[in-house]
Amino acid sequence: MYLMDMISQMADSIAPQWTDPALRIFPDLKDRMRLAPRYILDHHVMSRSIELGLGRPSVFREAMRHLHVPFKTAWFEWEETSRDLLRRRLSQRGDDPYKPLPVRLGFLIECEDGGRRGTTTWVWESPDRGVEPHVPNVSPYDVAWDLDAVIPQASEYVAGMNTANLVEQWKGNPVQHAALLSIWETAEHRPSKWGQTWLGTLSINQRRFLLADIYGEYMGMWAILLLLTAAKPTVEYAEVSRAKLNKARAKRKQPPLLDYHTVTMHIDHRAVAGRPRQPLGYLRKSPRVHLCSGYLARRGDKHWLVLPYVRGSGEPVERHVRVTR
Repeated sequence: MYLMDMISQMADSIAPQWTDPALRIFPDLKDRMRLAPRYILDHHVMSRSIELGLGRPSVFREAMRHLHVPFKTAWFEWEETSRDLLRRRLSQRGDDPYKPLPVRLGFLIECEDGGRRGTTTWVWESPDRGVEPHVPNVSPYDVAWDLDAVIPQASEYVAGMNTANLVEQWKGNPVQHAALLSIWETAEHRPSKWGQTWLGTLSINQRRFLLADIYGEYMGMWAILLLLTAAKPTVEYAEVSRAKLNKARAKRKQPPLLDYHTVTMHIDHRAVAGRPRQPLGYLRKSPRVHLCSGYLARRGDKHWLVLPYVRGSGEPVERHVRVTR
């Protein structure tokens, strides 16, 4: 089941007289996303967004300086299978038993006029432990972001970021390291309206633990939005109506499911065999055939994704793998 449907069903199951802030968040979220466009991202889109986050932070940060979020309110969610790619690229170890990988992850983004300021609410589904009801997790922290601001981060947050594998790979490059950390200086992670009441009952270490769930996801949010707002066609959208399904659900007295758009990668059928980068009149031996990874490119106030392509000349090198039982 999609996260947005879990939120909707939880909202319908909560009686109006229940005033607990931790429960009222579900009707509140449903009302906020009711008229918003909703997008389901496939794993190819998420893989590309992760590649953007692993690219040069300086280009990523410059693209953010010209970005205007084209939504007043929007919902995004995806299956967290692509996190394995991120772990392999960063040589991370297995799952932390205290912080298991979510099954699905999503966020609701709400923007002010101009698309340069707004707030983000994170929601995720934890692995099913067989406990009923299976309730999605809503972060008690909202992300208040301003792409034109420089918001100093707490020293303990910066120290924690410097130990993360994503930052470690840029420790020897002060320009890229500074650009990466400056991405988080566009946001303030603060308790939400319902979180203010609940977090007051927890210790400071417990609050930091809950904040760590979403703090590192901030760059991933912008990687998705940069992908979706690229100047060149990068993704394709398909509207999915559940009107017929909801008619059958209404007969069974089940709550309706929400309509959404699927987001998949745009397929470019042009084969790029080479991209010369040498001066005129300069000749050199063509490199061997190899695959170049995708990356984020920027010119002026435009950005786009360069998809992986093959460079070089000659016959591809065949590799034979012997599989034994």
